[in-house]
Amino acid sequence: MVRQDFLTLGEIDPATIENEYRDAKKRYRAQVKAVKDWEKRAGLEDLCTSLEQARSELNAAEEALTTVVPESTADAAADPQGRSSKPHTVWRTARLGKGRVQQCDQVLERAA
Repeated sequence: MVRQDFLTLGEIDPATIENEYRDAKKRYRAQVKAVKDWEKRAGLEDLCTSLEQARSELNAAEEALTTVVPESTADAAADPQGRSSKPHTVWRTARLGKGRVQQCDQVLERAA
């Protein structure tokens, strides 16, 4: 975004902006690679991969929950955290991958 803003303003040479952008991307990628390499050396690669997947699933579920519109005042008041009284509907709309939607439904049904 910032790169595009600088290009749009036209006050700085576009070649300079592109060079700095590429350099910043290289530094970022090198840092990410260094972290991944360290995780592998420390024997944490599988754990970190699981953590990243869990975070991704949580983000998908949270995003899906923001799209739920309560159908009644009872639904809106059902939970102080704003969860619907029909959480299985929300989980079905989240893109959690094969098998995960059914698994989430079962967990929510047991919790109800």
